[in-house]
Amino acid sequence: MCKLPLESAPAQGPSGFQMHCRRCGTYRVTHGVARTPFDPGDQWPFLSAATRQAHERGQCLMLDQDGWRKLAEEHSNSSVEKMKDLVIHRIGSRTRPGGFETLDPEIDFPLFDMKSAGELSNVTKQLCDLGFLVTPEVQRAATFSLTAQGWNRFSEMSKIEPIETYKIWFKPVTKDKEPPTYQVYLSRLPQFSQLYAVTVVPLNRDSPVPKDESHFWNRTSQHAAEAVKLLVNEELQSLNNDQPMHISDERLIKRSVS
Repeated sequence: MCKLPLESAPAQGPSGFQMHCRRCGTYRVTHGVARTPFDPGDQWPFLSAATRQAHERGQCLMLDQDGWRKLAEEHSNSSVEKMKDLVIHRIGSRTRPGGFETLDPEIDFPLFDMKSAGELSNVTKQLCDLGFLVTPEVQRAATFSLTAQGWNRFSEMSKIEPIETYKIWFKPVTKDKEPPTYQVYLSRLPQFSQLYAVTVVPLNRDSPVPKDESHFWNRTSQHAAEAVKLLVNEELQSLNNDQPMHISDERLIKRSVS
């Protein structure tokens, strides 16, 4: 996709092939795309942004002939201010105060919805000039640490904005057990309008705890909140042996969040 050599040979699965790329991350393509590859043209950096960012969140996107344009479009119109925030968030989430993070401009620019390594170098220079980043005294290429101003900005971005709260409960497996019950909190990071988090809190000892982390992330431009809630609800129902599921307020589930 980005013309870099793949890190390993494509792995074939029932629905397509899995690819591993240093720049694009791990992603999959359908059998149809493998037979007749699409040409993203000058949109490839933004498609690479979609697959790489999903990879960093532990997801593996499937690319097909119809959906790749929408994925690229979601990353193609980010403002410079958003790019700066993405850089600050990346460094802040991977370091502690005084610690340094090294970015490889040629490999890492898709993490920030950028089109080229030059854009990443330009934005990090701006952040240094504005006092959000510093470089080490012994110069190392593309290595940065957040300043006090940078940490303040990171803290502002990391504040969770609650959107909805609802409760889910299931019929108990046996009469001597309490109904498995969960409080579900849907939140959104204010600086990333398409990034959602769901926190699941078991409310009694008879509520099986999800195997995965209780935070689920999704990045889609339309009905993202609904998609995340559906993912969580299905996970909980499977965890409770597909028992009938009850939701405290159906309106919360059906309401679209823009």
